Amino acid sequence: MNDLPHGLWEHLHPEERPLARRLADLAGRARNRGEWTLTPFLDPGERSVAELVARSLGAGVRFYGGHPAAERARGLFVPPEALPWVADDPETFDLGLVDVRWSPAFGAPGHRDLLGAVLGLGFARERLGDIRLGPGRAEIVTTAALVPAIAIGLERAGRIGVRARPGDWQDRLPAAAPEREVRTISVASLRLDAVLAGALRLSREQARRLVESGAVRVNHRPERAPDRPLQAGDRLSVRGFGRVEVVERLGANRSGRERLVVARLGGRR
Repeated sequence: MNDLPHGLWEHLHPEERPLARRLADLAGRARNRGEWTLTPFLDPGERSVAELVARSLGAGVRFYGGHPAAERARGLFVPPEALPWVADDPETFDLGLVDVRWSPAFGAPGHRDLLGAVLGLGFARERLGDIRLGPGRAEIVTTAALVPAIAIGLERAGRIGVRARPGDWQDRLPAAAPEREVRTISVASLRLDAVLAGALRLSREQARRLVESGAVRVNHRPERAPDRPLQAGDRLSVRGFGRVEVVERLGANRSGRERLVVARLGGRR
C-alpha cells in the first residue's frame, strides 16, 4: 500500500479516504512497476480524488466511460510518460455494452428500474457505468467481463419485461441533452441549505437535514456543513433529487434577499 502525502490526506473528506487508499495502491503500481491499472467506474467526485492521488504519487491517469461526456468512467493509471499514448476506446478501458429492448406498448422502465434490476443480479455499482435510455431501448455500460451475465440475467426492469443482449459500440443511442429546468429564486443568504431549499422547493429545515445526512455534494465533493457559502458556477448533487447548478448571481432585491438563477437536472420535479 502506498502512503499518501500528509498534506493531501488532510484535504480529503473522511468519506473519500477509503477510496483514496484503494486508488493509491493502483497508482503506486503504475509509478513503481510501470503497470497500467484500471479503476472501477467512478463518478465525477471520485474522479477528482483519483486525480489528486495520481498527482501526489507521480502517476498519470486518464478517464473514459464509453463516450466523452460519460457521467461514470473508469480510470487508467499509467506511468506519466505513457499518458499521451492512452487511447479513449472500449478495449483500452476494458468496457462492455449491454443493449436492452422492450415493447413501448407496455410502458417503459426508468433509469432507477434498470439500475435496480442489474444490482438485483448481485453486481456492485462500481462495476456499472452510465445507463442511457431511448424510445423502447436502453444501453448499459459495464466491464467487458460482465456483459454475458447481464445479458442472460436481465429479464425485467421494474414492472416491464425486457430483452438484453451484448451491445454494438457502432450502434449506440444518440447523445441527448439532459432535461434542464432553469428558474430564478430568492434566498435569505448564499448558505448551502438556503440555496438548496429554494432550488428544490423544500423547507430550510428539510434542506439542512439533507446536508447533514451526507446526501449532498458540492462540486462533486461531500459536504455536511449547511452554512457552506456558495457562488455562481457551483454544482450541487443531491441524492434522490438530481443536480442543481448555481448559474448566476443577480444581486439583492429590495427586501435584501439574494436573487439567483439556478438550473436543475434530473431527480424529482
